[in-house]
Amino acid sequence: MATGIEVITVKGWSRLEELLFSDFWPELNRHRTKRVFRGLTDATFPLTTTLQRMGGCSSKLETKLLRQFKKYAHRQVAMRETDWHCLAIAQHHGLPTRFLDWTNSPFVALHFASADWPNSGTDGVVWALGFESIKECLPDRLKNKLDELHVNVFTTAELEQIVPAVQDLQSLEDPSGREFMVLFEPPSLDARIVNQYAALSALSRPDTTPEDWLKERKTSVCQKIIIPRHLKATLRERLDMMNMTERVLYPGLDGLTAWLRRYYGPQWPDAHEPQPVFRGKYVDVFRSETGWEYLQRRYSANGVAIIAVTKDNRLILIDQYRHPVNKRVIELPAGVIDPGTTKEKTAKSELEQETGYICDSLTYVCDGALSPGLVNEINAIYRATGLVRTSDTGKDTIEVGDVIHHGVTYGNAGEGESIQAWEVPLNHVRAWLQERRQAGAVIDLRIYAALSFFNATWG
Repeated sequence: MATGIEVITVKGWSRLEELLFSDFWPELNRHRTKRVFRGLTDATFPLTTTLQRMGGCSSKLETKLLRQFKKYAHRQVAMRETDWHCLAIAQHHGLPTRFLDWTNSPFVALHFASADWPNSGTDGVVWALGFESIKECLPDRLKNKLDELHVNVFTTAELEQIVPAVQDLQSLEDPSGREFMVLFEPPSLDARIVNQYAALSALSRPDTTPEDWLKERKTSVCQKIIIPRHLKATLRERLDMMNMTERVLYPGLDGLTAWLRRYYGPQWPDAHEPQPVFRGKYVDVFRSETGWEYLQRRYSANGVAIIAVTKDNRLILIDQYRHPVNKRVIELPAGVIDPGTTKEKTAKSELEQETGYICDSLTYVCDGALSPGLVNEINAIYRATGLVRTSDTGKDTIEVGDVIHHGVTYGNAGEGESIQAWEVPLNHVRAWLQERRQAGAVIDLRIYAALSFFNATWG
């Protein structure tokens, strides 16, 4: 069956370079690419938007997120701006949107495909999307505008001329019901967008994943170029020599320190790493040369856990069923860091999703391995302060002795999460955990680590 995605696995740098620079404008007699690119450290990570990764109905969620963003961001975003401009700003600052990040530079994409080295256990990937082919899929009103402007990719200002500011996202849909993808360049809000040579894509309907839409094309409009993980070391060295590094793509001290940490970090491991003996949806199983078997997370090896203590000195804990131990487990609010986001953003997001609390600020406590003999996950622990419930505590809380139990279920139902939240007085936590253990629950050891740091650092 025909598909719009051509999958290619490269065996070396020469073939990779050939593929990335193969498509250009001969009539210009200059090397100008006809494609935009997207690099990911894991070739199995699907082309989905941050909005879709939240689960639920994307169209309804998008409306709510944009409404609240406009409401609270009025000091930073002029109200005369349209939804396109507002969402581009929001995307830049981490709001889940229907937009997908791309770059006009294949080298920028290669950086993001190899940014996890030397900790990588996965093949990388660069997606190369032909914007001429995408243009041909557009409805006439959009295609004619591009022809009139003699361009192949919109700016937000140009989109605003076609899609009215009052309706923006809803009026993007084609009356015929045909779905399409539009490419555009975000406003140059800061040096990061400029240096990353950024572009964005948006589908006419937010619920369809970009990868599914591309697969449905009758002819190839996109290449999925897979980079075997043993090539990442060579790739990383060449990019560093080109100055295609974190200090350039993330201008400022954060980018500089990220580059220094990697560039002067531990010796890179042997490129001939063990092959996985099993590939799953979320983890891979590896066997070392000595026969030791271990797991590696597919999408991210980094996670966060949050020590959240309310103003009345109650530690917030969660309770959920865990398949590996076949029991309910008492834990700190925690989660895995998605590619492209930060520890702090993940910590705030997981705290709200799993407990119904938002926080003003986060303080870094420590980080370390969870079970280094079994899995490659590294966890950072943060303390959250300035806690505020996002729902009416009088309607959804139950007092069990001196412990408060939330009467609502939290978590991502689409991923099978069913999380209960508890607020336990600090001076009663150890006794309460013992009660839960006697009732058959398993206790996450990170809670005791959190109590230790809390007692040692904050009183």
